[in-house]
Amino acid sequence: MSPLTIACNIASLDFISESNENLIRLKENMQYIKLSLKDIGIEVDGRVPIIKVLIGDEEKAIRISESLYDDGIYVPAIRFPTVEKNKAILRITLMS
Repeated sequence: MSPLTIACNIASLDFISESNENLIRLKENMQYIKLSLKDIGIEVDGRVPIIKVLIGDEEKAIRISESLYDDGIYVPAIRFPTVEKNKAILRITLMS
């Protein structure tokens, strides 16, 4: 087996090991954000790491998104034509 093949195999094993840790951390983050949003009256489906929060009004969604961005949190406002008019959402994308 060539040194390059061995190095690739070792890197793959390291990645798999780290991926499991990342998956655990991601699930913890999903649970945390779901409970935090529930505490302020926002129910979300916490089965996926992308969470949609319905805001409705596009200008309000933009203001919230900009306010979060000013605090160092990137949560884009998704609005028409991506979603129906007056159904603007904030899209929270979680990472590990």
